[in-house]
Amino acid sequence: MAEPFYLRAKRVVSAGIESALDHAERASGTSLMREAIREVDRAIEKVRGEHEEALDRQSQAVGQQKLSAQRAEEWLGKVQFTLEKGREDLAEAAIMQQMEFEAKVKHFKGQEASAKTDASRLDGLLEELAARKAVMEDELAAFEKMMSENSATSDSKSKSDRSVDRKVERAEATFDRTMELAGGVNGTSKHATEIGKMQRHSEVEERLAAMKKAMKAKGGKSK
Repeated sequence: MAEPFYLRAKRVVSAGIESALDHAERASGTSLMREAIREVDRAIEKVRGEHEEALDRQSQAVGQQKLSAQRAEEWLGKVQFTLEKGREDLAEAAIMQQMEFEAKVKHFKGQEASAKTDASRLDGLLEELAARKAVMEDELAAFEKMMSENSATSDSKSKSDRSVDRKVERAEATFDRTMELAGGVNGTSKHATEIGKMQRHSEVEERLAAMKKAMKAKGGKSK
């Protein structure tokens, strides 16, 4: 089963932040902040790819819905035809095929809704990341200005390093909140599926009986 989009997005962003923090031991000041911004850029590209995939899945689900609905209508016609010919065995088989395509319609509707939700959440995530990148770029510009104005004393360097650490921590917290907004996607209920299978046979019998009754009534009226 494919990993949910929001988990992939969270892993990408989290990995990016961790990578940026790992550089803290080897880099300082503007180099660390620039690396953090580059990690955000890479995260944005990954999420944008997920967004495009979600839109593609939504489009494909819509097309499959239409096709399945057409096939369900075709099998309905075959049910009526076989009943008219007195072949209840074939009519029952045709009803089962009709139900299969009706189930596919519901399945693809669910896929469409899921993909649409994913696309919407990913769109919001892209906006959040873009906004955070803008803030980080502003912080970098302010930091560079501060560094150019301050004397290169050990005390000012210590304060600057602490300022960078605080800014990266704020970025990490913002990304965590963004991932929470992305949320999760609920799967298909296992119990609902089992109940559906139990009801399937009963529904076939009910449909067959209803169509026979309707055709009998129609035959009576024609006489």
